[in-house]
Amino acid sequence: MRSQATYGALFTPEVYGSIVGLFELNNLCLVSDPVVENYFLHIDELPAAEKAAAQVTTGPLLDALDRDYDKACEGTAYYPLQACVNHSCAPNAHAMKRERDVTGSAVLLALRPLSVGEEVTISYVDEGMKLSARRAELRDYGFHCTCPRCVDDEARKKASKDKGKGKSKSSSSSKRAV
Repeated sequence: MRSQATYGALFTPEVYGSIVGLFELNNLCLVSDPVVENYFLHIDELPAAEKAAAQVTTGPLLDALDRDYDKACEGTAYYPLQACVNHSCAPNAHAMKRERDVTGSAVLLALRPLSVGEEVTISYVDEGMKLSARRAELRDYGFHCTCPRCVDDEARKKASKDKGKGKSKSSSSSKRAV
């Protein structure tokens, strides 16, 4: 048996926080069939004798639940495939849980036709945000994004700054000449 000294570093608040954080960053909303309602529907389909016996137990439970037995189950779930997909601010796929899927399955949906061998990417953040906001949120994932969109946005931002500097120099020199 391994000692606390061997694995002690794995059980620190920092490591635990990182694991919980990774779960939070890699989960999807989950809505599944109302399992209690499905159970009662199953009871209704039993042969008469079995149904009567089951209703002795389930009757009081159904009465106690009143109308709340038909609520869908909601929560979050960790999907390993989604967690392995890399990020891009201009993704070619979207991870989602389709409401009509009551099995708890998630899918990666291509946003455009993909080429053979092309890496599938999803966005970890809102793609509508500006470069600085996207990068700030992506710091929680532990990296500085250099996807093609961020590189292009950065180049445009730099070009705009450089152009602005050039205008202010030329306009100030023209003011002096006047």
